[in-house]
Amino acid sequence: MRISIMGLGKLGAPACVVMADLGHEVIGYDVNADIVHKIDTGVAPVEEPGLQDGLTRYHSRISATSDAVTAVTDTEITMIIVPTPSQTSGAFDTSYVSDVLDEITLGLKRKNRYHLVVITSTVMPGDTTEFIKRLEELTELRCSRDFGVCYNPEFIALGSVINDMRRPDFILIGESDVHAGDLLQRVYYKVPAPIVRMGIMNAELAKISLNAYVTMKISFANQLANMCELMPGGDADIVLRAIGLDRRIGGKYFRGALGFGGPCFPRDNRAFQRVSRRLGLEAPLAEATDEVNAAQSGLLAETVRHHVRLGGTVAVLGLTYKPFTPVTEESQSLRLAATLAGEFDVRVFDPAVKDPQLPASVKVCSSVHECVVSADLVVVATAWPEFQALGPLSLKTPKTPIIDCWNVLSNDFPRRLVLGKEMK
Repeated sequence: MRISIMGLGKLGAPACVVMADLGHEVIGYDVNADIVHKIDTGVAPVEEPGLQDGLTRYHSRISATSDAVTAVTDTEITMIIVPTPSQTSGAFDTSYVSDVLDEITLGLKRKNRYHLVVITSTVMPGDTTEFIKRLEELTELRCSRDFGVCYNPEFIALGSVINDMRRPDFILIGESDVHAGDLLQRVYYKVPAPIVRMGIMNAELAKISLNAYVTMKISFANQLANMCELMPGGDADIVLRAIGLDRRIGGKYFRGALGFGGPCFPRDNRAFQRVSRRLGLEAPLAEATDEVNAAQSGLLAETVRHHVRLGGTVAVLGLTYKPFTPVTEESQSLRLAATLAGEFDVRVFDPAVKDPQLPASVKVCSSVHECVVSADLVVVATAWPEFQALGPLSLKTPKTPIIDCWNVLSNDFPRRLVLGKEMK
């Protein structure tokens, strides 16, 4: 099939590679001429594992343009993958989606055959219905007769976008009609994952509900870990590993560590609360999830204060919300470094972040060794593989305490701390 992808950013550019890998011809569209030129010449416009290799491998199947009309008229399916930033209310700002819909309407009007429009950007329940009304008004065409609309969100994480798109747990399709769903399902015929089809509004709710549930699971694990650390002999890893074996629970995302961050989990959980309130209901589970998550960096800061004198040196390894991405949005480790900056000599290092948004007093180091060599305490705050090489000889003294939030270090490391408890 010929597919146009509107928006060539952190998700749109990888989507071009994945669609090409599935055998489709792809035309990318973006208002940014520099991004269009990069995609058209096979150069990755953003950092994402596998993106550059994919653009090189599938260069003959991928092109890009700044002409939305051409992108639509020359393809059978248009996927809209643009940002939908969170608003203070918890809802999503869909203005970028609306802008793209305005751009593609002329292309839809010029076609004399059925075209499928796919909304991949995360939206609130009810938003896609409004998009359909907007398309019908602007084009004077009728949905389910002249064109179809599907809501098809991705369940991915930055740093593993291409792999997550290629091997999802399932594919969610919210369809305006059966023909639209059938056409989109054929796009994914090579993907080894179950396809779940439903009405559009149910699909919109399913997207944010899934992430709200996962964040609840993460916060439960962190709450349990906080309890274990105050119990003699308590070990959260052992307890969580055991109960995660129950098929009703599962072990994925079920470990005691820092809280969740990034561009998806926090905002989808807040969006879930927003939907509940709009319906006249409370969302106490989602609210408690946020409260537990917000407390994690504070608990970690208290542990640092307990083990380091005021004005001492604290090293924070890792600033991104997860490894293999340069994104620091809602990062717990970035928040920790900012909190400690007024009380300690804070030094930070992250292999993907060179200019973090931190107080001027924080020293940004160029290597792990530079960061930890004079530190009175080390916090391994992100599970970058580079930190596994940290050894006793790198530290200020053999007894320098380490808070290893993600169990990056080997179990035979001579001394580490987990929040308030010493592990030997």
